[in-house]
Amino acid sequence: MKILYVEDELKKNISGIIQLFNKYLGEDIVLKLEELMNDVYSGDEEIKDVIEQCDFIEVAYSFPDAIKKVKLKPELFSLFIVDCNLSEQPYLVRDLREIAPEYDEDKENRYRGREGEYLLNILSANKQIEDLKDKFYFLSAYSASSNIISLIDNGTITKNNYIEKGSSEGNRFLKRKVIEKNKNLLVKLTNKPYIDVLEKIDSNLKSSFINLIINQNNETRIRENCQIIRMISEKIYTKVAKDNKVPSNIFVDRYPDQINIRPFIYWINNKRKFNANSIINNGMLAIQSICSDVIHGGIKGYQPTIDTVNYLVYALKDIILWYSQDKIKKK
Repeated sequence: MKILYVEDELKKNISGIIQLFNKYLGEDIVLKLEELMNDVYSGDEEIKDVIEQCDFIEVAYSFPDAIKKVKLKPELFSLFIVDCNLSEQPYLVRDLREIAPEYDEDKENRYRGREGEYLLNILSANKQIEDLKDKFYFLSAYSASSNIISLIDNGTITKNNYIEKGSSEGNRFLKRKVIEKNKNLLVKLTNKPYIDVLEKIDSNLKSSFINLIINQNNETRIRENCQIIRMISEKIYTKVAKDNKVPSNIFVDRYPDQINIRPFIYWINNKRKFNANSIINNGMLAIQSICSDVIHGGIKGYQPTIDTVNYLVYALKDIILWYSQDKIKKK
């Protein structure tokens, strides 16, 4: 999950971008942005590319591009920070209609200079996007217009979702109470070492792992969390097996992309492959046996708890870091 930052005058707002997002940008990106701020030849695309070197923020600096992002992949974003007036970058209605066929001349007249409000209306019509009052914030010199007043009336957003652009008080609120309190972003930040490893194995594992961490203390998701833990661990084992010379019994005969988990665990640990030890052995065995029992309903007597899931999550994290060693590489 990322922040979608929509601003049609990136260069003028570099200092504000650094102030809002420095926790996620990192020192190297901040230094690059400061250089671009003082470079008379730097443009919006270059600034966008530098910001997006971090994995927490995606940028749109034109209205057509912003529409495309909120229409095609809104689920990628846990936070929308949007300049209300996006008219600084020229656009034509006919260009907008390629992605938003419903955008006619009437809408052009209503939303000209308040293009950001149209983005909110797109999201509010998407039934899969919930809690917009906690996710969508305007940066604006104006208050809400008639375009979205009904969304305020029905509680979709409130007047507090309008942050006065350039206001130090507004920026402090946005940074401390919104950006730095966003649960999805905090999970990504605090678990970045594990996420980086998983993304190199399979890009889909990143979202699965984030979903697991966000919900690991949810009592109603114990079985689902065990499924995710087992799936991620088995993806790691399969990658190790494919990249190294393993005994023939580790791969399933008729399914060359599937491994036999117990023989793999034996091969790794009893042969002390790649610095495996009791930490890795016990973690692998616990995940394999407990997750299988939970998933298939095979546990009698004492039942798994949130503590069980947390134990397995920590075991998984050890396995992820173990996999990241240089010693585990293609032979």
